[in-house]
Amino acid sequence: MTDGTEHPDAATTPAPPAAGPQRPEVPRQARQEQARAGGAELPTSPVPIAPPPPPIAPPPPSAEPDWAALAERNAADLRRRRRLWTGGIAAVLCLLAAGAAPLAARQGGAPIGEGAGAPGAHGPATELPALLADHSGRSTVVLAPAAHVREVPGGHVLRLVGTPDSFARAADQPVDVGRGFTVSAWVCSDAATGSRAVLSQGDGPAYSFELGRTDVGGRPAWSFRVRTAEPAPGAADEGATVQVVAEGAAAAGTWALLTASYDAGPHTVTLYLDGRPAASAPVPGIWPAPGALQLGRSRQHDGWGSAWSGAIGRIMLWDQALDPAQVAALGGAGGTLTTRPSASWLVD
Repeated sequence: MTDGTEHPDAATTPAPPAAGPQRPEVPRQARQEQARAGGAELPTSPVPIAPPPPPIAPPPPSAEPDWAALAERNAADLRRRRRLWTGGIAAVLCLLAAGAAPLAARQGGAPIGEGAGAPGAHGPATELPALLADHSGRSTVVLAPAAHVREVPGGHVLRLVGTPDSFARAADQPVDVGRGFTVSAWVCSDAATGSRAVLSQGDGPAYSFELGRTDVGGRPAWSFRVRTAEPAPGAADEGATVQVVAEGAAAAGTWALLTASYDAGPHTVTLYLDGRPAASAPVPGIWPAPGALQLGRSRQHDGWGSAWSGAIGRIMLWDQALDPAQVAALGGAGGTLTTRPSASWLVD
């Protein structure tokens, strides 16, 4: 009894064809004739041909993002944005040429803190125009040579290094200090001590207002200062100023949301830290200093001072005093802020 494996010719079930290309079968008579002609017997069964190797499976997808592709897409998008901006900024450059030389700016990584609503972390450097457009289309900011706009996850920030050529200025005066107003910005200071200005307005003998940091009793503090009268020529004192502070909160390397308002009805200035009221004070009014809005410096005693070292982002101005509930919404404490700013920069 056999199972058909000892004598292949007697197998009841033919063997399946081998995978891959098959060698054609030569008839027996032709094999015999070839054998007589060549003096050798051809094999009685076809020579097996190995099937082709199976296709190589593609490697499993990597969990690591394709950073090169992402960088290329980002660069292409930036080039597209720069082309769109070219027409708009050309006219502004013509207007500013008499008063300001073209200045360089860039976009890239900056030290950033954590927290809800705060800008993100370090990012790559990419060139940007020297003009920073206002999102409302009202006021353009000119960047000095050592002032850089840097791209970060979720937005952009202005990076300043605390030198005389590291600042930015608006082309006009967007804040009317004779009316109520609110100014706000996310800030991160690199300096552990000293007076530093985030925002100020005025380029004459002194500022009208200054939002930034200072030292109170040897401890860092966030501050909002306003001048209530024009300084006398050559005066070195700050007697005609009112200051409100948030003490012990201006540690270097940490992000904070600074918001300051002037309510022209009760003549009150208020400083908010991270959306919460920190201090208020009455003022007789605010002196309307001549000159434009400044980012990263303030005018004092006919000279520039309080150079900011660190990052500034999400700069917004309102031509009214926001109430505490609106400022709380701005800080992400709840509610929705529906009042649109009259001017804003670096708000992505």
